[in-house]
Amino acid sequence: MEIGLHAGATADLTEAGDWYELERPGLGAEFREEVDAALAAIAEGPRLWQAWPGAPSGEPSGAPATSRN
Repeated sequence: MEIGLHAGATADLTEAGDWYELERPGLGAEFREEVDAALAAIAEGPRLWQAWPGAPSGEPSGAPATSRN
């Protein structure tokens, strides 16, 4: 499954990575690697994540959540 991000989220992640890089060289790259790993985990198991409020029923959204019972 391919994970898509809102343009604003992409901009926020880029800005955060840039900020981390200014704090310590290499830290921005580490941050980006962790984001990529998290998105890959979501793509591998989209049904492990709770649907975003308002998302179509049964459609994974990529929003992290607690378990549903």
